[in-house]
Amino acid sequence: MNRSFLSFVLVAVASSAPAQTPAPPPAGPTNIITENSRVNRFVAGPGNRMEGLLLRNGTFVVLPPGLSSRMPIDIARDSTITVTGDEFTYQGSRTIHAQSILIAGVVYRDVPPPAPAAPPPPPPPGAAAGRLRGPAGRPCPAASAPPPPPSAPAPPAAPARAAAPPAPAPAPPAR
Repeated sequence: MNRSFLSFVLVAVASSAPAQTPAPPPAGPTNIITENSRVNRFVAGPGNRMEGLLLRNGTFVVLPPGLSSRMPIDIARDSTITVTGDEFTYQGSRTIHAQSILIAGVVYRDVPPPAPAAPPPPPPPGAAAGRLRGPAGRPCPAASAPPPPPSAPAPPAAPARAAAPPAPAPAPPAR
């Protein structure tokens, strides 16, 4: 009986374990091509930024943001262009991720955004208070004076002033 129970537990655990998905295939070599065709349609994205082109031969051209921002706005439909970039197939359609585009003798190249600068190293312990600065680079008052101890009594309140009597009206001018 003990042996059949153990077999049941093994079968139950094996059947309830989630199926492992295979790892994606490693990125293969890129297929850089150059394509020459006419523009059939434009694909605009947020803010009317040009995100792609559909060419007359059926090829879709994806424009990265760096390249899209450099291209002229007044490209006419039926303009002849030459696109160089990575070719791939997306949902059965031939697609090029553009690296450069030649329009009317002018080459526009994708320039990736600059890499973000490395953050500055953290300050040594205890040094942060002396580095706090206010407007015009002056040290903050809180940074230069330590906080009062929690047991210190509150400063005495200023005595209340009595309201001053109203001033007498000026005398009328003599005639």
